Amino acid sequence: MARPVKFSSDDILDAAARVVLARGQHTTVAEIAGEAGAPVGSVYLSLRLTRGVARHSLAAFRA
Repeated sequence: MARPVKFSSDDILDAAARVVLARGQHTTVAEIAGEAGAPVGSVYLSLRLTRGVARHSLAAFRA
């Protein structure tokens, strides 16, 4: 049986959007992890492709 998810992809992407909007293109994964309250490894596993962060952040900015 799989372990329960502690940090959803939506939570991590929302945190990424907040950090990217505040810091811009120089945002680090560690900053996203800190904002989400998640370990850095969870951020990497959740995002899988860094393009997802950019797309989600841009969509949040345009909303």
